[in-house]
Amino acid sequence: MSSIFTIIKKEFLDTLRDRRTLITMIVLPLVLFPAIFGITITVQKSLTEKAMEKELKVGLIVEGGQAADLISAVETAPNLVLIRGIALEDTARLIRNDSLDMIMRIDSEFDSTMARFESGRVMIYYLGTEDDNIRERLEAPMIAYEQAVLGQRMQALQISPATVDPINIDTSHDLATTQEQIGKLAGGFLPYIFVIFSFIGCMYPAIDLFTGEKERGTMETLFTLPVSRIEILVGKLVVVATSGLISALIGILGLVLSLQFLDIPDMLREPLLDMAKPYTIIMLILMILPLAVFFAGILVPITTYAKTFKEAQSLITPLNLAVIIPAAIGLMPGIELNAGTALIPILNVALAAKEILAGTVDYGLLSLVFLSLIVIASVAVVLSVKMFGKESNIMRT
Repeated sequence: MSSIFTIIKKEFLDTLRDRRTLITMIVLPLVLFPAIFGITITVQKSLTEKAMEKELKVGLIVEGGQAADLISAVETAPNLVLIRGIALEDTARLIRNDSLDMIMRIDSEFDSTMARFESGRVMIYYLGTEDDNIRERLEAPMIAYEQAVLGQRMQALQISPATVDPINIDTSHDLATTQEQIGKLAGGFLPYIFVIFSFIGCMYPAIDLFTGEKERGTMETLFTLPVSRIEILVGKLVVVATSGLISALIGILGLVLSLQFLDIPDMLREPLLDMAKPYTIIMLILMILPLAVFFAGILVPITTYAKTFKEAQSLITPLNLAVIIPAAIGLMPGIELNAGTALIPILNVALAAKEILAGTVDYGLLSLVFLSLIVIASVAVVLSVKMFGKESNIMRT
């Protein structure tokens, strides 16, 4: 056992001397979440402020004195200018070249239709690729005018509001807590990041400790020491798996730091901080640990087989897709943790983490996830032992 600890110490020192490993294992996970939150919040605030402060140029196509009251209501909207005299055939050109933001076309029989207590027709021309806030700024005064007209009609006809709204549907009784709501949304994205961090954290140490040693010619030196080959493998595996675990944990630390120091809305900050409580972190660690061992177990055979650092990177590249795709599936709506998905590697971690963060985890399914992770990690370790035990792989030149 002391020999294994000596090997672990030696390999950790070698790993920490590699600049690429330090960047991918520590620096990147630590700064990614603050960077994502900081950039997203800054950009969102900037775009929202610009959208609200921008002076909207709205073209008006109307015949005669139609819809005078509606037009007056629209003109009262802040930072909105109505431009008359627009030809219908110029609609697309004026909007696409940004001469106008939107065009409002009022039906030629609007007033007579409204007088008959029917629906007056107003057509809005716009680009659907633009910010929805722009269209909503024009619709807001029109909706307010519509509600005023509706009230006048009901009063004139002596109709109660309940007559035209026979069913009062109250959707305010949402039993899901704020943590559950945010956990379901953010809980899919966050595990995706942790899984990627764990894989990347394992990847570079695996390449360096196996292919790198072979390429540098130091692997043979290890075999001259009074330790068994299995002890060497176990020591290296522990370092690779631990690197992946550390990378994921630093990613969690980066998330907590971003919540503490960035200007995140209170409605998001409190639930996210609640999700970062010790119990949640411990549960995530318990899942990431066998996952990191699994990643180490599938990376070691590849890096043992590869002759050079470049060849190892080429062989590992397809694995990135094998890791990303299941994690990305966990982001999709309707994909839930059940007896089937609990057995699918990587996807089960993403889904279980989502449930943990939302506080709605089923401990029976969670136990199944842990069991499946332990099984696949054990299979991966056995595969590593077989590959590392072949002389042809270790001494490839």
